[in-house]
Amino acid sequence: MTQFDFLRDEDAGALIARLATDVAQIMAPEEADLADLVAEEYLDQVRAAGALLYPGKTRDLSLGIGEADLWLLVALPVLTGCVANMMAVFGVWTVHNIREKLAHREAMDASTSALQPDQVRQMLDPQARLAGMSDAQIEQLAALVSTSLMAALLAGQSGGV
Repeated sequence: MTQFDFLRDEDAGALIARLATDVAQIMAPEEADLADLVAEEYLDQVRAAGALLYPGKTRDLSLGIGEADLWLLVALPVLTGCVANMMAVFGVWTVHNIREKLAHREAMDASTSALQPDQVRQMLDPQARLAGMSDAQIEQLAALVSTSLMAALLAGQSGGV
């Protein structure tokens, strides 16, 4: 479960839930008010399984994670996998250091920013393909996650996620 140890951190779970809410508000507005509950249950099951869970045909998991009834259940594995990839890519960077770099991004060279949509797309792509998302959906999700993640990290400096 080493790959998903970061999910034990409350801030990481809150970030994924916030990203899921942002995604749902755009791609499945009728599910936005369920995002926190579904994300919490999904992340609990990922912690227990030690692996990403994708919607499928089995019906033995609570909240229908074995079904593709909720769009959130397609987005959550992609978002969770993206955050896992970012944790691996950033290595020694902590969320605090990322926040500092984003807060002072005017002074940063654009080439050092790791949150550009095309870079986020590369992190999303493997999980998004497994979830059956189209290229257009992946592009939309990458732009949305990049923007939402940057906003979430910047908001963290003032006491947010």
